[in-house]
Amino acid sequence: MPESAPTRDFFRPEAVAAHRERQTGQGGLLQVGSPWVGRGFVFVSALALLGLAAMCLGRISEVAAGPAVVRAMGHTDVTASVQGLVASVLVQPGDTVTPGQELARLDDRAARFTYEEARARHERALASYLRGAVGGVSAAGALAGETREVLAGAERDLELLSIVAPFAGVVGDLRIRRGQRVLAGEPVITLREHGAGWEVVAALPGHALPRVRSGAEARLRLDGFPEHRAKVCITRVAPEVVGPASAARLLGADAGDAMPLSGPLVVAWCDLPGGTFRHDGQDLRFHDGLSARLEVTVDAEPIILRLLPWLRRVRPADPAEVR
Repeated sequence: MPESAPTRDFFRPEAVAAHRERQTGQGGLLQVGSPWVGRGFVFVSALALLGLAAMCLGRISEVAAGPAVVRAMGHTDVTASVQGLVASVLVQPGDTVTPGQELARLDDRAARFTYEEARARHERALASYLRGAVGGVSAAGALAGETREVLAGAERDLELLSIVAPFAGVVGDLRIRRGQRVLAGEPVITLREHGAGWEVVAALPGHALPRVRSGAEARLRLDGFPEHRAKVCITRVAPEVVGPASAARLLGADAGDAMPLSGPLVVAWCDLPGGTFRHDGQDLRFHDGLSARLEVTVDAEPIILRLLPWLRRVRPADPAEVR
């Protein structure tokens, strides 16, 4: 039987001997003694719990937004009774006026000439009647009556050229200037009642109608004042969805022309508390026709339902949705 070849150690004998001299005991499992591992585990666990809580408690809102315009409540458009050229404007925005006060006047030179001529004819006819009455002549009386009617008509025509305030109030918007030609029935001046408030008229997307209710809270942003945010309350909602042309009429002819309106829309009204708003430390007054943007939250649901839509099937029904 052949002898087996001598085995050769993998390590040199000197290395094995040095290792045995340094060895004090058997080695144990690898242990990490740094405290940051435990703290990191706690931190990551806390983050996971916070994220889960945020998904369960946090909500994602669906907002319906649209253009809006500030309107003065209790305002009236004063119109021209006849057509003509504006000769003078006697008031300025913000002026307080009394009933019957003249606001503006149209060119009355032709009407005044007619009036003066009719008055002179009436005075001559009246003098002839008085002289003829002594002698028993009655034809002059008939002429005096005719000239009196002509004089009354000329006086009415002259009065129609004067634009007066129908009630006591505050002058709002001036839509005329000297030398401008106006038509009969054209709005020339806006007059607002004393103490009248302000409201916001907004055109929201039509699909929001079933979910926008009176009493809902909304947010208002005035164009040109990005830092301004105001909470308002919806007081009235139109009962039906309308087109851009109908919505423009409800917003006001001037606002409808200036705002881009498209698609089906629903019009909503909000009361605007106070008559001023704050900007750069100053109190500025609202003005009729100020453009703005209204935002209404129409729906809100937990974030987790957006991430896991199948949970909606097991979520209890909302009493508001059941109603």
